[in-house]
Amino acid sequence: MNYRIKGLDGMRAIACLLVLAHHTLPRLPTSETLLSKLVQSFGEFGQAGVSIFFVLSGYLLSIPFWRSLFYSTKRPSYTEFIKRRLARIAPGYYLVLTVTTFYALSSSISVFDSQLIVRFTSAFLFLNSFHPVTLFPADINGALWSIGFEVLCYAMLLVSMMILFHFFPSLKYSAALCFILVVGLLSIFFHLIWVSIVGIPTRFIGWDYGIIGYARSWMPYTNPFSLFNHFVIGIIFGSLHIYAHAKWKQHGKFDIYLILGTILSLFAGIVMIFTIDDSFSGVFHSLYFWPVFPSLIGLWLAILPLTTHLFRVFDFAPLRFIAKISFGIYIWHMLVIEWVTVWLFPSFTFNGGMPLVDWFIAMIVTITFTIGIATLSWYRVEKPCLDWFSGRPRNKIIGLLARE
Repeated sequence: MNYRIKGLDGMRAIACLLVLAHHTLPRLPTSETLLSKLVQSFGEFGQAGVSIFFVLSGYLLSIPFWRSLFYSTKRPSYTEFIKRRLARIAPGYYLVLTVTTFYALSSSISVFDSQLIVRFTSAFLFLNSFHPVTLFPADINGALWSIGFEVLCYAMLLVSMMILFHFFPSLKYSAALCFILVVGLLSIFFHLIWVSIVGIPTRFIGWDYGIIGYARSWMPYTNPFSLFNHFVIGIIFGSLHIYAHAKWKQHGKFDIYLILGTILSLFAGIVMIFTIDDSFSGVFHSLYFWPVFPSLIGLWLAILPLTTHLFRVFDFAPLRFIAKISFGIYIWHMLVIEWVTVWLFPSFTFNGGMPLVDWFIAMIVTITFTIGIATLSWYRVEKPCLDWFSGRPRNKIIGLLARE
């Protein structure tokens, strides 16, 4: 599918910026003022950006399949799906995983032992999601935890679509949507089974036992099925996008609907911010207030392209650029924060007590270097690899590789 859906680049940029806020705003010097508490709480809320990423991925990746079904056209190639997903994720991820691991070793943050080898190998194979020892691929750059989950969600989406197209090729659109609802119910069932089998850790939990102890506090509720539930919501709203696109045209009434819905959501969000706990869990202890928060995001994604004015806000050029380099921002920002803390501002830590001016300067440095590295990652690593896999070499080196 070679068309861009209006406004969704902005949503990707917002997701990226929320995650960045989650790892920087809580480093703000704390005080008892309402503004300080609000900023700190918003920083905690920023972790919801991961949910937006997962819902958005399920939404966008399912749309070619839904279009094929709705308009009775040729289904997308499974091979191309796999190639493009790997080309999009693997090069940049492998680079930052390697840099992170070597930096941690050279700085004596990590020790070269069998455990490190297992963690690196499982992350390299995108299989870090199943055990607290491997959940975080390295002792720093914790944001890398979600990449393995995302790749497994790609696989589960693809398997779901393969079953749908191979075993139920004559299903009507509405019946196919019911099939995806069944997939979602199965994902919830497997989530509960996983929790029951793995059990809740009772020992060596929390930061006192290092990053693996912290990972134990995530288990067993943080598992591939729990995150796939966010993907499923994206898939469902992706189907509604195709239906809405065929049934309705852009209209100002959708701007009004979205504004009213946003006001209600913001009110609910403020309530959640002040009642949030570290688990940020929803139904069945699923992450990120599932299913309420991801469903609101899915509804946003479905309605935004139908608006006549609001989508332009999200198509603002700087947001589109942030969206373009968002993967690089996500995988590099915590490593940049580590470097800024070690080399420039040692008190740039959670509750570090640094002066407000120093915190502001540290933020500017962090954001500037993160965007710079992410830009280089996009233009020198990610985009050339995508062009190569798509048969569109953009420079002589990639061209030579393609001809080989």
